[in-house]
Amino acid sequence: MAEGILCSIAEAILRKLSFFAVNEIQLATSFKKDLEKFNGTLSTIRAVLLDAEQRQVNHAVKDWLRKLKDILHDAQDLFDDLSAEALRQNLEAEWWLVTKVRNLFFCSEMGRRIVDIREKLEAISEERRAFHFREQVGYHLITKREETYSFVRFTEVVGRENDKNAIVELLLGNTEESLSVIPIVGMGGLGKTTLAQLAFNDDRLEGYFDLSVWVWVSDDINAKKIVQKIIEVVTGIGYFNLNMENLHRLLFEKLKGKRFLLVLDDVWNGNYVEWVGLKNLLTDGAKGSKILVTTRNKNSALIMRTVSLYHLAGLPDDDCWSLFEKWAFREGESARYQNLVIIGLQLVGNCGGVPIAIRALGSLLRWEREESYWLFLKNNEILDIPQMENDILPVLRLSYDQLPSNLKECFAYCSLLPKGQEFDKDTLIQLWMAQDFIQSSNSYQQLEDIGSLYFDELVSRSFFDVVSQNYKAEIVKCRMHDLVHDLAKSVAGQESLTVDFGTTSIFKSVRHVSFFGYHLIEDVKPLLKVSKLRTLLLPVILGRSLELLLNALLPCSIFLRVLDLSYSDIKYLPNCIGDIKHLRYLNLNGNNGIKYLPNSICKLYLLQTLKLLGCVQISYFPTNFSNLISLRHLVINSPRMHIWEKRIGSLTSLQYLRIVHCDKLVSLSEGMQHLTSLRTLHIHNCGKLISLPSSIGNFIALHNLEIVNCPKISFFEDWDLGLVSLRSLVIKGLPQLLTLPQGIECYPSTLQSLLIIDCLNLMTLPECLGNLASLKRLYISRCPYLPHLPDSFHHLTSLQVLQIDECPLLSTRCKREVGADWSKIAHVQEIYVDKMKILNITRRSFLVFGRRIRVICAVKLY
Repeated sequence: MAEGILCSIAEAILRKLSFFAVNEIQLATSFKKDLEKFNGTLSTIRAVLLDAEQRQVNHAVKDWLRKLKDILHDAQDLFDDLSAEALRQNLEAEWWLVTKVRNLFFCSEMGRRIVDIREKLEAISEERRAFHFREQVGYHLITKREETYSFVRFTEVVGRENDKNAIVELLLGNTEESLSVIPIVGMGGLGKTTLAQLAFNDDRLEGYFDLSVWVWVSDDINAKKIVQKIIEVVTGIGYFNLNMENLHRLLFEKLKGKRFLLVLDDVWNGNYVEWVGLKNLLTDGAKGSKILVTTRNKNSALIMRTVSLYHLAGLPDDDCWSLFEKWAFREGESARYQNLVIIGLQLVGNCGGVPIAIRALGSLLRWEREESYWLFLKNNEILDIPQMENDILPVLRLSYDQLPSNLKECFAYCSLLPKGQEFDKDTLIQLWMAQDFIQSSNSYQQLEDIGSLYFDELVSRSFFDVVSQNYKAEIVKCRMHDLVHDLAKSVAGQESLTVDFGTTSIFKSVRHVSFFGYHLIEDVKPLLKVSKLRTLLLPVILGRSLELLLNALLPCSIFLRVLDLSYSDIKYLPNCIGDIKHLRYLNLNGNNGIKYLPNSICKLYLLQTLKLLGCVQISYFPTNFSNLISLRHLVINSPRMHIWEKRIGSLTSLQYLRIVHCDKLVSLSEGMQHLTSLRTLHIHNCGKLISLPSSIGNFIALHNLEIVNCPKISFFEDWDLGLVSLRSLVIKGLPQLLTLPQGIECYPSTLQSLLIIDCLNLMTLPECLGNLASLKRLYISRCPYLPHLPDSFHHLTSLQVLQIDECPLLSTRCKREVGADWSKIAHVQEIYVDKMKILNITRRSFLVFGRRIRVICAVKLY
């Protein structure tokens, strides 16, 4: 069995102790000895933790583990204080007298805390003897898989063809009815959403409906919310401040006289009055309009239906095995493991025909070929627990139990995410980093890369479903199935809380809190009684006094590591933010009323992520902004912002820098030459920018470079990139670009993706393009004067995807068999010209060209 969460916390502390430079802070010798004793005691406890966590059915053991966890969290907070102080001392070394005086007070306080925590740990270590725990060794290593699943394509869905045909026939029938409601009913995990997706994207519906809208409800029926979502999907604009009368008027304009298909996915409970009100708002379409509903609740379906319910059953035995085989074995591999097939058939029999359970079980076994492990799962008692409606599926719980300890922490944290909604991969990794869930075993591994491995592992084990990918075929957004989200909430326990409408209490022991949807100030005030909060996700709060509440709340939340105030409409950031010295993640996106950042923010020496997207009135950085020496991710977006390169250039830990709509930015000077750790640089919509620094060649770690809609940049012809690690280059909206920059041939072994878009005067692609031996994806769009591909193009033997759009001269030359450039590109596996497939491609395996890409998986292209 894999290790529990406490094992991960203990190991993180031991790892920090092993290399923590105590000498950087002048602690008394006795305090150093206290730390050494703490290390020894914790190592002793760590050896028995696996056995202890397996015996949590004993209430005394469970209570012992809870007390231990509190002590370990206190230790983490202590070491954070030590780390922050070490960074402060390094920065303020020149102020030696002030530093010396502060050290006297700091050392005294730290000494008392070290002694207190050591004594508590020793006491609880003595208590462990009464339980006679056995020493055990678990496993927690995460390595890069040779392949991972991202999402199940339509062609990989098993056993639902008859169900799909039945639903499609219902959608095409009843043409004389003004509005028909078709409910799909079944227990969680049966695949109601997948079935609706299959029908929604079926070719037979192409052109039949004038308007097709998919709304993920994931809640009780609320007419206003659903109307808002419909309008947002149709228009791309969120109208959250309109009253119902104005919303109805907008809805009427969009639906009048149109035959529409509306999918309401994952309806929880149907209130008759709310449903009648909503249905009356949807009667303005043409005859033959349909509403397809998915729900677990039969009573809700009966309230909403106008035709018979469609009861979705579990998969037949043959289909259950076929689905399991797809996930547990590589193609054709099962024939070599007949012993595992016999065990697998018995395991599948415990899944009750539920696809999500079968997928989870198959994912768990995909990399295991030891018969003993398969037998261990078959004989696991948890699979014998009868499945009750709305309970956690035993197979899902078993899959969680088999996760390595560090992944258990990461997964449990996902309970804070809003149920049923998409979440961003990079953002989630940043949140994990802020909580110290991601640990590097050596200095050569970047935390972001390890976090990506963690994330991909959770995808491969079917805890996350991929929603969208970028042009590099990398995962961008995911979603958790409702049952998986329920599992996350279950294992997170009282430490994590998502505050919904109607939440009545906030436990004092809570450490992670998220507010989603619209809330009032009164909903947040109970947090004033929570003393050890580590996460506060507080976007979109209604009311004008949030700043006053923050002034009261932040001094009570000194251990806060994550603070999300995005779109909360605050006008200023309280000065006391500088006292939250454990803070690692600060999201201020969408607060267009903030005019400045307080100087105190520069005391956040551990801050890793700062997001200012939409903070359009900020015009400068604080004087000591360069003190944020741990900053790794920075997003800047302000037309008034003066970019002080020296201040940014001193942020030597910076990994990701995104500069958006900085209209006063004319050039990036040599002050940024020290950003040698920078791996991603995005510069978007900077209308006055005329040049990048010639020292950009110093960005030796840069993997991704995007220059988008910067029309005055004109120096590419003489610019030597010299970026030895570059993997992806995006050039978009550069009308003065006549040819690609010199030096692009300098990285044949690194560059894998190249996008050239909206370069209206691009006249040629250089012959050196053929030297890019590692290039896998090339996209050329809206370059009308580009006459032909270079003769060296056939040397691009690694090229997998070529896409050419709205380039009339190129399109003609790339026609299959007859085009003048066809011989240059015929070797490419996937070719698209003007959104039409040319070779070796099925329409839905690369969904950027399909319709309704929001439903299964979308590929983001510029």
